[in-house]
Amino acid sequence: MFALVGAVMLTACDPNELTPQGDKTKLWFAGVDGEDVGGFINADGKMVIPAKYWFNYYNIFHFGYVDLPQFSCGWACVWDEEESCYVYIDKDGKAGNTDEDYVLYTFYYNYAPFEDNTTGKEGMFDKDLKVAIPADYYYLSMMGDNELCYFKENAGDKYGYLDKNGKVAIEPDFDDAYDFLGGIAKVVVIKNSVEYYGIIDGKGNYLIDLQKKYIYNVGEGLVGFMNTNGKYGLWDKKGNEVLPATYDDLWGFSCGLSMVKKNGKYGYINTKGEVEISLSYQSANPFYDDIAWVFKNDRWEAINKKGESLFKLKDNETYLTCFHNGLALVLNTDNYEFRYVNKEGKPVYKWTHEPEGEPEMPLRRAIPTTEKEHNEQILRMLEGTEYYPLFCEKMGIKREKKTKH
Repeated sequence: MFALVGAVMLTACDPNELTPQGDKTKLWFAGVDGEDVGGFINADGKMVIPAKYWFNYYNIFHFGYVDLPQFSCGWACVWDEEESCYVYIDKDGKAGNTDEDYVLYTFYYNYAPFEDNTTGKEGMFDKDLKVAIPADYYYLSMMGDNELCYFKENAGDKYGYLDKNGKVAIEPDFDDAYDFLGGIAKVVVIKNSVEYYGIIDGKGNYLIDLQKKYIYNVGEGLVGFMNTNGKYGLWDKKGNEVLPATYDDLWGFSCGLSMVKKNGKYGYINTKGEVEISLSYQSANPFYDDIAWVFKNDRWEAINKKGESLFKLKDNETYLTCFHNGLALVLNTDNYEFRYVNKEGKPVYKWTHEPEGEPEMPLRRAIPTTEKEHNEQILRMLEGTEYYPLFCEKMGIKREKKTKH
């Protein structure tokens, strides 16, 4: 399903083009009036790939997050309603040759995991849709930015890391493992029922030794940590303090900024730990495409990296996706009009689709009141639209299986 989840791989304003967040195909998945299928529009709002692929409205209306296919490494992973199977399509809508018994996932760094329905095992495709790693594993992660992915061979085994050829690069010695980002990854080892956290390099060497203190990779070569009082700060990748633990929450970096929370308000800091955008928002989200959605005065609005408001949504409107290549998807929760808007808030393409019965979720109109609710809200928003490893890492959430049709 994290075809959820969590942005630009959080390393820079100019994201790597080998990820969905950095892909420059400039095609967006969009629906049509009253149908449960969608296709891809271009920047002019023209449907250039016909609407014949499954649109998962159920997740929007009942769980509050979207499940939109995205292009990455030249391919978009979609469920073809006519063929009744997952397929990869290119920017012209042409399907690649993949087995109908496979569940497919999104490409990262020229590789994509897949699941063989006949065995329940997972393997990895290269960007030519050839099997790079055979489907012999209980679990394979997305490919990391150093072409390592973590794996579990059998359900009861520990985690290790494979290279792009399927060879063991780091032995399976970990009770939990996370994606490599910027050449480092968080790992977890359990001793006497106690979790110990460490940071390793691509050879499995510990840069930050195993310890009880909770740590997580926040990108930009930095590591977030939580002290005994539940406050968050920053270390460099060797464990030297960059920012004392002063915040109530601290998230991964995207576009060079990290979202932080203190005294119930949200804002953004830079990699030096300095406040770039004041903590003045009731709620906030990470920067994508140099734009972030924030909640202020009981409305969602889009801001730039200077903290300037670009436009505001109405009080009956909510964002559904972050900005990507200049467009974002929003929803009017009164008449169920979906609308792609540009960075000025002007509509590019719109359609309507009403839920069957009353929606179970408030669709982000209600502001979360607790830390748990806020974290869950962000994850719901991210789960369907992109895999967001650093948000998921902080929450201890793994890539889930794709939502079955």
